[in-house]
Amino acid sequence: MNAALKSKLAPIINNIAQEIDCGNKVFLHRRTFEMESYPDEIHWPKIEDNEWLYEIKEKVEADWDNYICFEPIHSSESFRIMEGFAETVRDRYLQNRLFDALSGRKPFQNFKHLVENSGHYRQKWFDFKQSQLEETVWEVLAREELK
Repeated sequence: MNAALKSKLAPIINNIAQEIDCGNKVFLHRRTFEMESYPDEIHWPKIEDNEWLYEIKEKVEADWDNYICFEPIHSSESFRIMEGFAETVRDRYLQNRLFDALSGRKPFQNFKHLVENSGHYRQKWFDFKQSQLEETVWEVLAREELK
């Protein structure tokens, strides 16, 4: 991917990463870079089909070959990101507690609780997670070989 295209896409990447983190499917038009998203049925099983959802699905399906699809991250990927973050924590006590949380019952809930109450590591976690999600988006774009 050339530098000009990468520069043009950079502002969009953050939004796509946030959407997939929320459990939404995202569709990026290959030429216009217009972004469409809607809740993924797996992550949001009780979402009702309504007019706006129907319109987005219809729009994307009518021009399917011109869209790149970004799926919400799976729990295994979220878990990998949490492990990666725990590896970066310099506070050994907190790091051990994070790894204990990840190896015990309710790892997502317990990890979140520890991070939420960790002082300055809370923001570091959000920044780390966002950067990992953005990296995932860039990887999808690289595979799609945009020109």
